[in-house]
Amino acid sequence: MKKIYLNQTDYKGEVVILIKFPFNRQLIDHIKTIKNAKWSQSLRAWYLRKETFDLHQMLKLFKGIAYIDYSELKAKHSTLVKEKRTQKTEDSVQVPKKFTEHLRLKRYSKNTIVTYISELKKFQRFYIDTDLESLNEEDVKRYLMFLIQKKKVAVSTQNQAISAIKYYYEKILKKPRLLIAIERPRKVKKLPQIISETDVLNLLKQTNNLKHKAIIALLYSSGLRISEVIELKQKDLNFESLSIHVKQAKGFKDRITILANSTAAVVHMYIKNYILVLNFKRLRFFPLLKTELTRDYILSQTKNAWN
Repeated sequence: MKKIYLNQTDYKGEVVILIKFPFNRQLIDHIKTIKNAKWSQSLRAWYLRKETFDLHQMLKLFKGIAYIDYSELKAKHSTLVKEKRTQKTEDSVQVPKKFTEHLRLKRYSKNTIVTYISELKKFQRFYIDTDLESLNEEDVKRYLMFLIQKKKVAVSTQNQAISAIKYYYEKILKKPRLLIAIERPRKVKKLPQIISETDVLNLLKQTNNLKHKAIIALLYSSGLRISEVIELKQKDLNFESLSIHVKQAKGFKDRITILANSTAAVVHMYIKNYILVLNFKRLRFFPLLKTELTRDYILSQTKNAWN
């Protein structure tokens, strides 16, 4: 008996069902009776758009004439259904509301909250068909081994996973003994890559934008984090004692750091320019300020602001 093979593929931006068979005039005449059936020279096969394809019609049409092999079509359909079901299940994973609320009440930083939620979600997906409260120490270790051996995660990521899982079990489920034997990985000790003074100076020389120059100078001379520079306020700078008051930095801690003379000069220049530009914009966009008296007053305030 003749054989017809069915398969699914993408063609011209659409999902189509391929109908393949060795050249046979009788089979071709039957295919032509199917509405919307088309021949593709590039695919070397007949095809139908998936939404118009009817398997029962095909089986009925070729009954006693040819055997319809749709095993590939069936396998692909099963795989797609399974992938959709898995994706739907994983997308529906939500961390317990208490977990998120507890982190916020403890005033953890936004980045820490996002990281903890992400890591707990991954843990939930790994045991997607299991209640987390029923897991034990060995289950947690098995997940950590999966991260190390299969996912090849970095030490820092492994630590984040442990922190999130421990927080959930110890703070939310009140099971501190469960994870007592879950040890953290040894920290990798690396020497810091230090940029030389010459490199820093060259970097500053190549930076023409005054704001960018001030930022780079603060980062390297005062040892500030990028987030700390972003949060820096004018009142935090003390040009007399050459110091910077860093407020509520990492770990919600305040600290005092140095403000080098050369950095102070750049920052001082940036602030004066900023105030000058700001005040001239006020003159430009607020016509009522364009009186000679007001203009003179603003300019005098600009000149004396940082003297």
